[in-house]
Amino acid sequence: MRAGILIPLALGAAGWIGLKAPAQAPSPAKAPTTGPASVAADPRERERAVVLVLRSVAFAQKSYAASNGGLFDELTCLGEPWKCIPSYSADGAVFLDPSRDWLAPHYGYELKFHPGPVASESDLKGGKVSPSSLKSYALTARLATPTPGLRGLCVDSKARLCVTDDGREPPVRNGLCEPCKSSD
Repeated sequence: MRAGILIPLALGAAGWIGLKAPAQAPSPAKAPTTGPASVAADPRERERAVVLVLRSVAFAQKSYAASNGGLFDELTCLGEPWKCIPSYSADGAVFLDPSRDWLAPHYGYELKFHPGPVASESDLKGGKVSPSSLKSYALTARLATPTPGLRGLCVDSKARLCVTDDGREPPVRNGLCEPCKSSD
């Protein structure tokens, strides 16, 4: 991969949100997780890069919900919304890059999607929204190997970023980071 190439993370109002690719891809033997080697070497930068991934998914979910009657969905629907939302055009914009595995390990963090309650029949609005719609969701990131100073992370449908101080997966209840210890 050449330097200067944008790795798309999410589609925002101003276009793709992304990270700049490294000048040389790290060797798989030296870097077991995705990302530039310079980020992988600095623990705080690793956490910041994972927060960017979590916030990208949260932004994509919010944008998707605006096209889906205010309801969220599984990550696959954000990459191919026309397969989920009945009236969505196959030429319409995607909300997440469908070629990326959003739940793959990132910088030593393991990600997990937690669907909340499914939408009720009345929420489904007569077939105008995705039948797999969710009322809430959470996405967590826990450290595969505990690292002093790094936190476990959780973003949810309330757009909150919650943390644990020890790198463990933050608790999730009904598709929400509960209880939430704010990242501030």
